[in-house]
Amino acid sequence: MKDKKRQIRLIYETILRSPDLVMVKPRLKYQVARMISRERNDYIKSRIIEFSNILDRLIDEVRKKGVNSEEFENAKERLLNFVEAVISYARYYRVQEE
Repeated sequence: MKDKKRQIRLIYETILRSPDLVMVKPRLKYQVARMISRERNDYIKSRIIEFSNILDRLIDEVRKKGVNSEEFENAKERLLNFVEAVISYARYYRVQEE
């Protein structure tokens, strides 16, 4: 779980650093492939893939808003909030697991 939370945090950092979100999707694909190759549980693999597909669609929607517009910045902020919520959920899930 710690590795997955770290990977999600890396996605969050990539979104923060990428002004136009160009580098987020390649990083996302790389991290998903890395997580899946290490994971043995099929249920968790499917959840990882589902999460990456949701993020992929959200990134496409945000980029449609047009870079450097106020609407783009608002959508990017909502995307960051979503990823932050996933990190919090992962943290909560880990505490519940222990």
